[in-house]
Amino acid sequence: MVLLHLVRWLRDNTTHECHLLLLRGGPLEPDFARAATVVRSRAFGLVQDTAALRARVDRLHPRLKIVRRTAGPLGLAERVTRVLAQRGLRGRAQYDLVYCNTASCGAALDAMAPGCPVITHIHELEYALQMMRVSFAKTKGRTAFYIAASHAVRRNLVENHGIAPGAIGVVHEFVDTTEVLAGPGNRDQIRLSLGLSAEALLVGGCGPLEWRKGTDLFTQVARAAVNLAPDAPLHFVWIGGAPDGAYREELLFDLAKWGLTGRVHFVPEVQDPAPWLAALDVFALPSREDPFPLVCLESAAQGVPIVCFADAGGVPEFVETDCGLVTPYGDTAAMAVAVVRLVQDKVLRCSLGENAQHKVRARHDIAVAAPQILTLIERVAKFNEPGVRP
Repeated sequence: MVLLHLVRWLRDNTTHECHLLLLRGGPLEPDFARAATVVRSRAFGLVQDTAALRARVDRLHPRLKIVRRTAGPLGLAERVTRVLAQRGLRGRAQYDLVYCNTASCGAALDAMAPGCPVITHIHELEYALQMMRVSFAKTKGRTAFYIAASHAVRRNLVENHGIAPGAIGVVHEFVDTTEVLAGPGNRDQIRLSLGLSAEALLVGGCGPLEWRKGTDLFTQVARAAVNLAPDAPLHFVWIGGAPDGAYREELLFDLAKWGLTGRVHFVPEVQDPAPWLAALDVFALPSREDPFPLVCLESAAQGVPIVCFADAGGVPEFVETDCGLVTPYGDTAAMAVAVVRLVQDKVLRCSLGENAQHKVRARHDIAVAAPQILTLIERVAKFNEPGVRP
């Protein structure tokens, strides 16, 4: 979504021409295609070191053969050139800048744009970077400048990856606040869909059901909060994730043992989360690692205060002391105390929510962040030098 907002803004506010290489397709592909020239490749899968994997499998099972469907570096470069030529863009095949939107673009950089300056926008912290370490090593070999999604991301790049501080700029994640607030919210209707009364106090979380996002910690916060305020109409809702699966069943098992089956609700992935976020009283971020999740900005844009862990990513940089409460890392009991404090103190909750809404508009709207990125793009590509065309 960050990249989509940026490409749209560049299209509408600059003369720069964007071509977008998608390593895989996905639900946003039609939106990207309306904003830029799109080339999609199936050349890259999740396997990074196919030679090592093939050797290992050959040792264990000599009769097995691994066949990887890939165009390879040369095939991808040829495909990009061919698609551009078909669209009358042959002369633009030599780019002024490559902008990587993730740390895991190394294989694509091997395939195209030799000698072209590269900016890599890092939206990942150390756990995620270790999962893509082979590709990230290739990315580092080509990157001239980094954009970090938060100061936490920047610190990690410097301390754990030896990247020079001067080669990293921080541009916090951003949303289109006009788009977030475009749809009507219906607080009562959301509660009705969960079988709740209009008086129910709703604490929300959002994202895939997974360890990194801390969905299990979310259920522990719910347990502790309900124990602290047993008479409050307090309910927890997690938005997103698969509607079934082993991890979800494990969470439901614990909830049943704790007597919370009717207090914690799982809502599968929704097309538009804005009405759900607008219906919340508090947004709880239990992530173990999260660079700067957009859902916090989207909730804040709706006037919802945030509770999060310290040392888990960049969100404390947004919350500070005026948009919610920050609790010690992994301390679910402390987060439960913070949640109960906010749901029981409406004046404080509304004050922090209003601050959050104002801060998103002032610091984290596309109209504020995109010009910062444009300045970095033009500096690295040297568009601003005399005699160099945009």
